[in-house]
Amino acid sequence: MAIGLATGSILIYDIRNMELAKTLEGPASAAVSQLSFSNKGIFLAAAWEGQETCHVYSLHKGFAVSEIRQAGQIVTALSFDLYGGFLAVGTSESMVISNYKNWKKILVNLTPFEGSGVHTIRFEASGRKIFVTNRVKGEIVTLS
Repeated sequence: MAIGLATGSILIYDIRNMELAKTLEGPASAAVSQLSFSNKGIFLAAAWEGQETCHVYSLHKGFAVSEIRQAGQIVTALSFDLYGGFLAVGTSESMVISNYKNWKKILVNLTPFEGSGVHTIRFEASGRKIFVTNRVKGEIVTLS
């Protein structure tokens, strides 16, 4: 379990005994805005309010971190696919998808909404579809 703090830190708890296992420091003192665990809890993606970066922590590799930078675009949404192999990162303008082999390498860059950003991303269980929402116009788009 993870708790994102207003100070930018992330507290990781061991759910077996609810003891604090690790404190992760963010790249800024901005509040944590998004947290997303992969299905088996191997990876944790995190974003901070007003920031152009998100971090992917490899919990099985001593909390090794990879930074995904979105130049000029604030990170607004994070979602792993069912198997934790792919991460979709929504921004104030578009959406990118990367995978566990190299989180920094962008596989796909999409603009599901013209003139506004991504609010929510969810992978369908099969991984064949991605549902994306936009709160400005109240739209839902299905990508396949």
